[in-house]
Amino acid sequence: VRRMLEAAGAIGPPAQLVALMHSHTEGNPFFIREVITLLRDEGLLTAERMAELKNWDFRLPEGVREVIGRRLDRLSRQCNAMLSVASVIGREFDAALLGRLVVDVPPAMAAAQTDQTGAALEVLEEALAAHIIESIPGSPGRYRFAHALIQQTLREEVPAARQVRVHALIATALEKMYGERSDEHAAELAGHFAEAEPILGGHKVVRYSMLAGEQALATFAYEEALLHFRRALVVL
Repeated sequence: VRRMLEAAGAIGPPAQLVALMHSHTEGNPFFIREVITLLRDEGLLTAERMAELKNWDFRLPEGVREVIGRRLDRLSRQCNAMLSVASVIGREFDAALLGRLVVDVPPAMAAAQTDQTGAALEVLEEALAAHIIESIPGSPGRYRFAHALIQQTLREEVPAARQVRVHALIATALEKMYGERSDEHAAELAGHFAEAEPILGGHKVVRYSMLAGEQALATFAYEEALLHFRRALVVL
């Protein structure tokens, strides 16, 4: 990533910028090139501007969006609808959780399954075959998007108001799934309840954020703890 930046005219790119780009592109040369082109076109590859990019809000270049979009267009409407919900869950997701959410599954397929998870697995097979998602070894029923930018492309296509509603469904479903073990998943729940605050209110955002903050402190993850406590403070 550093060498590609330097070849594009960036002199002494900061280590934080290199790490950020590598994290978002996962080292994919095409994605890196598109991101660098975007930065260069916006005049952000000067020494002064690059220093400001350590907290850069990563945006998906149009060339990357088009390539991923063409791959997604080959999938069925039902599969794309389910992947859109999965993209709001995160890079990794669980078929059991998808089965609990309101997803677009063909009626005949749903009727043929003994449970909602089975219906979700049937639809996800199409995405697996297209290498849009991949199964996680050693974790039956768990999947991850093959690339973070695929998830980002799908999530950005979901209108903001619908994202709030989906986060509300996810938060409620996860809390039911975890049951008495919900506190062990405080960070995950806090994130979804925070996104769903306009619908569900702030009570559980504060509760789970405080728990997540204490858990982070216990493992000396001070920066993570600070983020959780700040979120609770803002809601309060």
